[in-house]
Amino acid sequence: MRVIAVVPCVAVLLAGCLLGEAPGAATQPPPPPPTMGEFVTLPTGLACRSAPCEPTVAVDGAGRLIVLGNDGLGVSLDEGRSFEKRPRPPIPPPAPPGSFDNDATLYVDASGKLYYHALVTTFEPNARALILHGIHVAVSADAGVTWPVNTHLSLASATPRQTLGSDRQWLAADGNATVYLWYARVSPAFAVASPVGTPSPVGGVMLARSDDGGRTFGDFRPVAPDQPDAACANGPGVVDPAGRLHIAFRCSPRAASLDRTTGFVVATSSDRGQTFTRSLVNATANWLPVLDRARDGAVHAAWVSVPNGQVATSTSRDGGATWSAPVGWTEANERGAPGPWVLARADGRLDVLLYLETAPRQYQVVLARGFPDGSDATRAVLVPKLDVTSGRAGNTDFAHFAHLPDGRVVAVWGEAREVLIAVEQRIVASV
Repeated sequence: MRVIAVVPCVAVLLAGCLLGEAPGAATQPPPPPPTMGEFVTLPTGLACRSAPCEPTVAVDGAGRLIVLGNDGLGVSLDEGRSFEKRPRPPIPPPAPPGSFDNDATLYVDASGKLYYHALVTTFEPNARALILHGIHVAVSADAGVTWPVNTHLSLASATPRQTLGSDRQWLAADGNATVYLWYARVSPAFAVASPVGTPSPVGGVMLARSDDGGRTFGDFRPVAPDQPDAACANGPGVVDPAGRLHIAFRCSPRAASLDRTTGFVVATSSDRGQTFTRSLVNATANWLPVLDRARDGAVHAAWVSVPNGQVATSTSRDGGATWSAPVGWTEANERGAPGPWVLARADGRLDVLLYLETAPRQYQVVLARGFPDGSDATRAVLVPKLDVTSGRAGNTDFAHFAHLPDGRVVAVWGEAREVLIAVEQRIVASV
């Protein structure tokens, strides 16, 4: 177990507090109360065997802590001090024999239900490629003891055209019966198993909607129909309190590459995914842009800019129509690795989990906390030195964390072939 202290981003001068003060000297004001607790690093007992193993973490409506690793789920009732291992939901038919899940991710909706979603693939030795068959969606109200919703959504009939492949599916739900699922069509490194037709050029972000809690989905439709052949990287989205769906992505007009100098865009739908308007958040973005929503309806975006590697956020308070000027969360001499994660706090602050590249294939895991304009910022280094021999920072495509019911952070990453978490401790009031 390792304990991580918290360091404010601005220095606090406490002159005279140890040496005493001369008579009549001005009394320094006391330092502000801390806004972040110390962190304790804990094992989960879950494996991180692949690179990247892409662990994720969630806290459901009952306050149960759930972590996803290569070998299943770990469920904790005591804030990570102990875990019970549970299997992933079984892949449902009509997935073929030998199928396995890729890019598996956990998500909790506004009602507290747990969602598991993943790409369903097989490996084709002759083609030396992963064959994509569909997307797996499962829903549980008891932290994975049962999965009353367990759906295989085939991509063989994805409209308006056949697709060669998919990368990084994402899911968002309104807490009732509406569930949105989207993915980016990518290069022929993946190939869809389709009984008829010839797959046409890749490109675009594709969306499907369920009106029965994820049991069935309608046809996939393009989020940006004017970019049918663009190479896109998409990120997580949100359903705001007004019911609007927001999806983060960036697309290169060149289908053969993911040009990271292209703009980070948020597509917003007010008609349950039928049509979208788009707004530019930033001129560049590296890898996955990320969204979260606050209780007051604000939508917050996070990304890594190109080429300087700055981790930045922006906020929309008008339903995704416009975005504030970017606010940086890294210093000029720091370089963020792709895939920061942002969550809004009940007190109006943001939590931003990021990876800082300190040397080739060497990173720090850092949590920053402050208001959306960057004020009152505090940070904690959760992992001072994380060596990655293969894969990406934290053995994942993106940083990931969740909030406990009282707002404390639980961050997850892969290290030395195991999944670890850092749990924020309660702040102890000074006497």
